[in-house]
Amino acid sequence: MKPENLRIPLYVALFLWFLLACTSSVKINVIQPGLLTLPKTIDTMAIINRFIPSSNYSDSLHNSVGFNNNYASSAFGDLYYFNLAAFDSCLGSLFYILGYSPRFKEVLTRKEMLHDGNNFFPPVLDPSVVQSVCQDYHSQALVVLEGFYSNSSISTQMHSRQVSYQVPYYVNGRTYYRTAYRTEYYYTATLSVFYSAGFRLYQSLDGSLLDENRIDRTLAYTRTSSTRSGAIYLLPSRNYIIHKIASVIAINYAQRISPLWKTVSRKYFTTANKMMEEGAQFAEQHNWEEARKAWEMVYLNGKPVQQGLAAMNIALTYEIIEEDLNKARDMANQSYDILNKRHKSDYANTAGAYVDTLNTRIAIIPILNEQLTK
Repeated sequence: MKPENLRIPLYVALFLWFLLACTSSVKINVIQPGLLTLPKTIDTMAIINRFIPSSNYSDSLHNSVGFNNNYASSAFGDLYYFNLAAFDSCLGSLFYILGYSPRFKEVLTRKEMLHDGNNFFPPVLDPSVVQSVCQDYHSQALVVLEGFYSNSSISTQMHSRQVSYQVPYYVNGRTYYRTAYRTEYYYTATLSVFYSAGFRLYQSLDGSLLDENRIDRTLAYTRTSSTRSGAIYLLPSRNYIIHKIASVIAINYAQRISPLWKTVSRKYFTTANKMMEEGAQFAEQHNWEEARKAWEMVYLNGKPVQQGLAAMNIALTYEIIEEDLNKARDMANQSYDILNKRHKSDYANTAGAYVDTLNTRIAIIPILNEQLTK
């Protein structure tokens, strides 16, 4: 048999290409519930700074910051001012994030309160103090950043490695090369940052404590250069570390006490089918109504595999347009069943994963309703 006879006929190749499906992705915003469900009476927050050291510290201001932190060190100069900047940035980030919460109308206060004692968490605020501050700021609750600790250091280490290079030599007027090796030295610099932040949440109704939470995290960065100073220079800056700390802490605590919008990724199928492709073009324009119409044509009139692919895409439109998660799940289940029966396991797995995602969203609806209902 001649090799050319092994070629796939053009019409067969086009048919196979027509059947192939790929996935595209789209970012959508969904609401995630908070870890805690707070009383319905709370819809306004005041955010308080309780960082200012009081006069009863057992050590000097710079050493006692972080509270029982006499041996802490900072790779960024004065420890007190680094912690103060990080503390303030945490409050600003928390205010910004809660501003997008569908649950609360927050109030950012610049009120500063004394941090009594030498422990990470100072004594719990007296109920009368909580009620007084809440009254001043017309809020139903106080979020108080009460403790902050950091410890950072930079270490360096010298390393060596063998680097090959070519050495020319000549024989009978011709040039040859041999491989030689030289020792090359380089340095690594490692920045290690440990930090903790402590929050308390009080309610105005009776001044009681609703929540206490401590967040502990570690950051580590390594950079390499031919010199020790060069490796250190490449490490993240003080401002970058402060921003990173503030972002992690604020997001972590905001997710604890509040429903938040979250950007997630969703997949949909694309194929060479004319109507599937037309729907994909509408999807790229975020015109999901027209995309659905195109995909419904395939779902009603297409071959079984194309119907299964279209069903998955239609399911996505129900989640995006109407937020009808039950109808979206029904269509995603149909997609899985069709594709699974046709032994299209990769496509079926994609549809099955989407079913699982929708099941998770449906399961948290009662919690969201409880947290969002005033």
